[in-house]
Amino acid sequence: MRGSGTVPTMVAMSTKAGSTPTSSIAPLSAWRVPLFLSGIAAIVGGAMHPKSADSHAVAERTASMIVGHEGIWIVGHSLMTIGAALLLTGFLGARKANAWPGASRALSFAIPAAALSVVDLVLHTLDVLDGDELATGNIPLLTRVHLVVALVAGVVFGLAFAGLAWSLGRTWGGPRQFVAAIGIVAGLASAIAVPVVLIFGADILFPIGAVGGALWAIATGITGAPALERTVPVGVTTT
Repeated sequence: MRGSGTVPTMVAMSTKAGSTPTSSIAPLSAWRVPLFLSGIAAIVGGAMHPKSADSHAVAERTASMIVGHEGIWIVGHSLMTIGAALLLTGFLGARKANAWPGASRALSFAIPAAALSVVDLVLHTLDVLDGDELATGNIPLLTRVHLVVALVAGVVFGLAFAGLAWSLGRTWGGPRQFVAAIGIVAGLASAIAVPVVLIFGADILFPIGAVGGALWAIATGITGAPALERTVPVGVTTT
C-alpha cells in the first residue's frame, strides 16, 4: 500500500507497525501435508484389514483375522500406525503454526489423545505375535494389554477428535462445516467402537470411525485453514 492510511480494526493477516504483513495461513508443509498423508495411509491400511469371524469371543475373532493373514496384517496395521503418527504430526504442526486458534483448547486434548492412539496401533500390530495362542482360545498377556489400551485409547481419542472437529466447525464456514460434521461422526463412532465390539461382537463402528477420520484429515489437509482475522489497534499506519 502506498502512502499512509488507517488500517481497519480487523484484517485477514497479521500486521505489526513497521513490519511486512504476513499471511495467517500455516505453510503447506507445517501441518497440511501430514494430515493429508495420514488419511491416505489410514484408508490404504484399513482396506487391507482381514475380516473377522462372526463370533462374540475375542480370542476367536482376533485369531480369525491373524492366522493365515500374518503378512497382510503387519503391512496393513503398519500403514495405519504410520497414518496415526502423521495425524499426530499434523496436530503438532497446526499448534506450532497457530493455524486453529479457535480450537486451541480442543487441540491441546487431541494431541496427547493422538499419541495414545499411536501406542494403541503399535500394540494392535504386535497382536500378530499371539495368533497361534489366540487360535486355541486363550488370550495372551500382550493381547490383554492391548485390549485395555484399545478401550481407553478408543474412548479418549474418539471424544478428543470429535471435540476438535466440533470446535473447528464452530469457527469455520462453507464446505469446511461439512468436513467438521464428518469428523464429529467419526470421532463419536471411534469412541464407542471398542465397547460395542466387546459387548455385542459388532464391529461396524470401526470402519465408520476410521474412514470418516481419514476423510476429515484428507479434506482438512487439502482445504487448509481460512485466513485468520487478527485485531490491529485502530490508528496503526502502514506504508
